[in-house]
Amino acid sequence: MAASDDAATAGAAAGGTPAGQAHAGRAQRPALDCHAHFMPPAFVSALEEWSADPTVAAGLGQLEQMRASGSYAGLFAGLGERAAGMESAGIGTQLLSMATPYIHPDDEGAAAAVARTWNDACHEAVSGHRGRFAVFASVPIRHVAAAVAETERVLGRSTTAGFNVNTHTAGFGLDDPSLAPLYELWDEREVTVFLHPNGFCVKGILDDYSMEWDLGTQFDDVIAVTRLIYAGVPERFPGIKWIVPHLGGALPFLLERLDQHWERDRGERALKVFPSAAVRALYFDTAGHGRDSIRFGLDKLGFERVVLGSDFPMIGAHDIGLAARTVAGACSTFEEADAVLRGNAERLLPREAIAAGG
Repeated sequence: MAASDDAATAGAAAGGTPAGQAHAGRAQRPALDCHAHFMPPAFVSALEEWSADPTVAAGLGQLEQMRASGSYAGLFAGLGERAAGMESAGIGTQLLSMATPYIHPDDEGAAAAVARTWNDACHEAVSGHRGRFAVFASVPIRHVAAAVAETERVLGRSTTAGFNVNTHTAGFGLDDPSLAPLYELWDEREVTVFLHPNGFCVKGILDDYSMEWDLGTQFDDVIAVTRLIYAGVPERFPGIKWIVPHLGGALPFLLERLDQHWERDRGERALKVFPSAAVRALYFDTAGHGRDSIRFGLDKLGFERVVLGSDFPMIGAHDIGLAARTVAGACSTFEEADAVLRGNAERLLPREAIAAGG
């Protein structure tokens, strides 16, 4: 974000715009950040055990590049310093999830072990900061029986806030019928599922200029949402509470187009309601967007379905409170800001996982 944008955001949060003035001076509750990343050092070290798998080897190489760059230092650091920064920035709790590269070995045993190792390393790290952090646990999504087993193993932990899966995994979409046993369990237990891209590229087109990440992920988000709603997954499994990152990527801008095409072809569509109505079964985080984009997303998606996401430390590592201030500046009332910064997420998450952060 440019310095001028930073200044504008800070001004909005302080009441420098009509949106900011609507709730300036009223104390917000500690914010609840639903989109933050962590790679425990113990997990990164353990990956060496499965380095014969080409997927793991590639992931290790990418992680080493990230560590060497210095830009992602907060991803690998302990949580103590991060917790102190959150305290001063008014962030009550961060929900931690794995960061890119998400590592999904083809072998079921290795895939289950990778997920288990990340979950256990995070549980141990978070247990020293109860209430300040909680975990969106990982599951080996392409191996459904193993994913069910890992769900049952970690769901009872006080540090587990829900589960984290990719918007797609090696061509495997979230509407795949084989996922039914996992979704049935998640539906029964009313779990929260946080989605996240793992790279989206059109070879020869998006693999230059960092476009795979700067642009591609945003289309990955909207593709995942469209597949979910057109397949009727939220309708069949209403107990699952889905959080889609980045305001659904391009979704708010495309909703009118989706509605128009649905109405044109409604006799041939399995979806029985407008797409803009169907997406109201989902929640969306604000990660990676500025004030104007967030305002547009709140209007299109409904502020009751939007939660704070920072993408820390991939974005805003220099200022842990920037995302919350940006959201505050985008909201038109204190009640709207309170809902997006904390209230909406409180409805989605186990109380024991976030209690000390409130």
